[in-house]
Amino acid sequence: MDVLSDILDLISLRGSLYFRTHFSPPWAVQVPAFGQVARFHFVTRGECWVEVQGQDSSLQLGPGDLVVIPRGAAHVLKDNPARTPATLDDVIEKSGFRGEGALVYGGGEGSAACKLVCGHFAFDAAVQHPLLDALPAYLHIPAAVGVDYTWLESALRFVAHEAEGGQPGSEAILRRLAEIIFVQTLRSLDAEKNPALRAISGITDRRLSGALKAIHSQPGENWSLESLASEAAMSRTRFAVRFRETIGMTPMEYLTLWRMQVARQLILQSTLPMIEVASRVGYTSESAFNRAFHRQVGKPPGSLRRESRRLASG
Repeated sequence: MDVLSDILDLISLRGSLYFRTHFSPPWAVQVPAFGQVARFHFVTRGECWVEVQGQDSSLQLGPGDLVVIPRGAAHVLKDNPARTPATLDDVIEKSGFRGEGALVYGGGEGSAACKLVCGHFAFDAAVQHPLLDALPAYLHIPAAVGVDYTWLESALRFVAHEAEGGQPGSEAILRRLAEIIFVQTLRSLDAEKNPALRAISGITDRRLSGALKAIHSQPGENWSLESLASEAAMSRTRFAVRFRETIGMTPMEYLTLWRMQVARQLILQSTLPMIEVASRVGYTSESAFNRAFHRQVGKPPGSLRRESRRLASG
């Protein structure tokens, strides 16, 4: 498994479709903040404006455009920047939407109607990774993204086709397509143009990829700065500098972070004894593992497992 797939598997990415919309002027909708999710809106017809909470400027979307709001921030969708929005709950109530078909709202049918496919990508809120921290307030993927992103364009076109068709199994297909779209969105990001995306550039860095693959595939190995630098075919000093500049932490800090995330998954999803979990992520001492895990995750591994079992049993 490649590094990005490994990370996305660990964060338990799950796509979900909210609904299709048919908004006709005048209209404006306030979408509330919602937990650890990445919301998306894909325009299949017409135009609209997006205002993300905390951002100074608005973003205009046209047919084929996609916007992803990675951290579930509150935002407004509207036909006109000057429009005052209604809450999403009010819009749903006034439209009579019951979860099937399109959410129809606004002043009338009109040729200026905007159609959207709206959904979200949910992921485990407790997972820690610099990739998630690096994501900006919103990601805008224009319709004309170019030949390099034909897979993304095809996925979005298929979303529009399935959303309009309403065929049996469409909801299941759309949920899985949502996951594909998130991966394709990450692939399309240009880290060179946005320094804030350094963790993404680090994951795709051909020199660092050897060290990252080694950490991900063998978290229990007795890695040192020297051995990881060797995996990257770089000198120790150059490797350490490049890793910190691109990933945002030292190689050994990343190693510890990844080990603890893998350990957390093993604790929650298996019945392995703690000493076996510790061994699989490179610790020969259970007490040393317990201390490292507590520092990284915020609670002892035993407590995490007991809480998980208590919640599972109701």
